[in-house]
Amino acid sequence: MNINIINLELHVIIIVAHLTYGQSYSAKRSSIIGKCKPWSRSAVSPIIQYVSANVQIDQPNHAFVEETVKHPPVFDWFKAWYPLVPVEILDREKPHKYHLLGQDIVVWYDGPVEGGGNWGTKTKRPKGAKRSDQGMWRAFVDECPHRKVPLSEGRVEDDGTLLCSYHAWKFDGSGKCISVPQVESSDELIRIKNNPKSNCNAFPTKVINGLLFVWPSTDENAILESELTPVVHRAEEADKERLFEGPWNFRELPYGADYFIENVVDPGRIEYEKKR
Repeated sequence: MNINIINLELHVIIIVAHLTYGQSYSAKRSSIIGKCKPWSRSAVSPIIQYVSANVQIDQPNHAFVEETVKHPPVFDWFKAWYPLVPVEILDREKPHKYHLLGQDIVVWYDGPVEGGGNWGTKTKRPKGAKRSDQGMWRAFVDECPHRKVPLSEGRVEDDGTLLCSYHAWKFDGSGKCISVPQVESSDELIRIKNNPKSNCNAFPTKVINGLLFVWPSTDENAILESELTPVVHRAEEADKERLFEGPWNFRELPYGADYFIENVVDPGRIEYEKKR
């Protein structure tokens, strides 16, 4: 360890030390270089006396040890659960378009119509036929992998698949392409199905306490990471006698959450709103 002792004209001694934990240093005292003049008002520049020496250090002074700064991990906004919409206001018979973290997504229900038929339109269904409760609410990137047409402009088929309105490609709940009407050869259809580029980008979803939560990532670890991440929501163990569950009130606003929060928490509006 090198210690520089700097003796200025003001007879102020400054010690600068650089220590590394767990190391020891040793050497001999060196000769004094230069001399120090007494302090004088007329002095133009300071005269510095340098003394260098090495000492044995067994336990370094932690006050001088520079610790490594540990930065917290960067939060990935696309690897978290987001509440999107109450499912009770969604129509199971059609796809719905939403916007989340700059992405257009389509939400739809993949439950088939009870009875196992494929009637094409509601008017041709048997009386009282409805979609099975065994389906799930799905969320895809709102574009068909074929020509990038919005899937929200398509329709949900009786068999619980999502049909693109452009070329009638059909996709199941996992996003896999299962039907291409323009293809006549079974081998060609198999080739298209086995091509990953023919699949939709599907997001993991969960419905908890009536809210649809979406994990807005489609990378290869999205399913695993979403399952390992708890969904932040109202505790289901809450005291039902003290909890009031009213109807959902939902509005879609044409601006981002930051703009909304900035205006909602604006204290200058509180007194004005009270008098309205």
